[in-house]
Amino acid sequence: MKKPFFKRKVVLLGIVLLVIMIAVVASAANNPSTISGTSKSPGTSQNKAMKISYTVVNLGDASQWDPSIAPGSAFLVVNMTIHNQGYDTFSVNPFYFKAVVDNVAYSYSTYSYKLGDEGYTRLGVASVLDGGTITGALAFEVPQGYSQVSMQYQGLRTYSIDWIRA
Repeated sequence: MKKPFFKRKVVLLGIVLLVIMIAVVASAANNPSTISGTSKSPGTSQNKAMKISYTVVNLGDASQWDPSIAPGSAFLVVNMTIHNQGYDTFSVNPFYFKAVVDNVAYSYSTYSYKLGDEGYTRLGVASVLDGGTITGALAFEVPQGYSQVSMQYQGLRTYSIDWIRA
């Protein structure tokens, strides 16, 4: 005797959901990194640390550098030296870095691609291996008249980062 069509469909759906749940749990067990990485205090994970020293230069009114930008914004150029001390790899991508200006996080500006014209080396996409160092700059479009600037990393993993403003 055949089972009703509805019961077969429910059993099949249950099997599919069970397989998906097993795959998700297995994936989470094999990948202990977090979805959204943020910077932490240095020295919290077995003497592994990222050292990122940076300088901030205000290029002034952004509309002087890029006429498509309305007056009232400034370009900050953040020059970073990133040194990996103990991690297998550290992912560098301009999308992962934020300039925090007066408690608001700003993504990098596409003006970063023109930094070579100003004598800077643009920070690109790279993997910094243990003991490796990379240097580069990013531009951020921020409001003029700010009072505080710091940096933030929001990559795919959480790292212990020691931010050093030079």
